[in-house]
Amino acid sequence: MRPRKNLIERFSAFIQFESDQFQSWLVDGRLRRSMEKQAAIAPLKQTDDDFWSLHWHRTWQKSPRGLAKDHLVAHVQETTYWVALKAYNRFGKAQQGLADLFQIAIARFDRILQSFNADQGTNFKGYATVMLANLLRESLRQQRVIDICTDWGLLRKISQKRLTTALTQAGFAPAKVDHYLLAWRCFNTLYIPHQKDGNRRLPKPDAATWQAIADLYNRDRPLQLAADAPPGSATTIESWLGTCAQATRQALHPPMLSMDAPTATGSGSYSETLTDDDQAEGMALLVHQEEIQQRRTQRQDMQGVLQAALEALDDESQHLLKLYYQEELTQQAIAQRLEIKQYAVSRRLTRVREKLVKSLVQWGQEALHIAPTLDVIKNTSTALDEWLVSYYQSPSDSIDS
Repeated sequence: MRPRKNLIERFSAFIQFESDQFQSWLVDGRLRRSMEKQAAIAPLKQTDDDFWSLHWHRTWQKSPRGLAKDHLVAHVQETTYWVALKAYNRFGKAQQGLADLFQIAIARFDRILQSFNADQGTNFKGYATVMLANLLRESLRQQRVIDICTDWGLLRKISQKRLTTALTQAGFAPAKVDHYLLAWRCFNTLYIPHQKDGNRRLPKPDAATWQAIADLYNRDRPLQLAADAPPGSATTIESWLGTCAQATRQALHPPMLSMDAPTATGSGSYSETLTDDDQAEGMALLVHQEEIQQRRTQRQDMQGVLQAALEALDDESQHLLKLYYQEELTQQAIAQRLEIKQYAVSRRLTRVREKLVKSLVQWGQEALHIAPTLDVIKNTSTALDEWLVSYYQSPSDSIDS
């Protein structure tokens, strides 16, 4: 895969696949014009990817429906490709292609936008690398479980919170959601699995069980639903729960839509419907430059602190980190390599990470006057993961690249 040549491409071009292989870069016209306009305002930043990723993330926070998100999705195309390729080689060859895994990761990009915190001094692309890998692994584990679950097994595994979210996302009115949730609770109360393989291959309940579920629903209906809520028959309850299972699968694995797919009306592609409403004003963009430069300086200082803390570790701890972050071995694989128990690996990794986090928190207190609250320690741990991944997987590259 050839790298993108310049700043404009890196924030406006998207990977095109052909037969599950990288084919070319496709530049979106609106994003290109957006970057050209913004780069003209800040010409000294025309090669500074870090500046622009922070700028577009800040713009997205103010205007989530604008172009900022699409600029950031374009920015992490290579990162997502390599994360998907690694997952494909390790997990996905049997079921999903490389392009499928790439789209699965991109479909979860909103979670990265929502959780990224520039105030912690983290690099957006580095943070996205760690998060995309985690989200993709989580998705693949989920999908393996879901694929072998029947509707009835899935409904016994799902939580009420997740089911509520799935039904809401599917567009059901609150009153209808309440009906479905009551039916689901009655189903879980009366349909108890007895198979040795747990909840995965549960058969459909028999007629007597459906009737018992409907009877329970109708007894609880006056107490838990509106006074005018209609009664539910066994057939109705079965249909509702089928809808619940379908909505759950849809929510857990949303359909993946290419930016270049035709719109529902057939008039052009989705990328052509993007608007320029979120263009930052010129003065505001210039004001951002000094603030972003300060954050970058802080991150460089933080990296120096972590480098020193890492070098101060004993040889055994450094070797353990290399196995985990550079060779990407699981804790079980490390235990086999070192001929120790898995729980011992877990404890050692925890102790080493705690030492590094302590160094980082102490630096934050002294240099930035940040009190070590629980939220600060949590965010510091995320920043540490980003740095360790960058350090061990790209030791010869600049961390800021």
